[in-house]
Amino acid sequence: MKNILIALLLIAIVAVAILAFSIFYELHPASTSVGLHINQIVNGIETVNAGKYLDYTFNIPSDAYAVEVEGNFTVIGSINDFNVYIFDSNNFTCYENGQDFTPLYQVGEVTSAQIGAHIVSGGNYYLVLDNKFSPNSQTVNIKAHVAYFTK
Repeated sequence: MKNILIALLLIAIVAVAILAFSIFYELHPASTSVGLHINQIVNGIETVNAGKYLDYTFNIPSDAYAVEVEGNFTVIGSINDFNVYIFDSNNFTCYENGQDFTPLYQVGEVTSAQIGAHIVSGGNYYLVLDNKFSPNSQTVNIKAHVAYFTK
């Protein structure tokens, strides 16, 4: 009797697994080629001149989902007046023109931090290294990438 119960339990587990796989493939057919994409935005040591900023443009396709920007930076010899932002196109334009803006990510007045932002739609985005408020050039060691899935 015990062996029959174990056999029935194993059959039930296999049946649930098959059902789960069939539901997944029904939602994501093989012809759509679901895939993970990881694109580097920046990786290296950058110098940002006094009173200036550097920006890095990256594009998210319209069919992307679960989009995350991740990374970290360290300002070498900073006096805590350095900012890092991630913007969508509209807010980047506002930032450039000195207007009010709303970043997707912002950290400032630190010498190092983790970068992290969740993006919900496709389009052009900007990672900005901002040294506008410093009288000195700043050297930044920065790594950032964007990861997302497409159908």
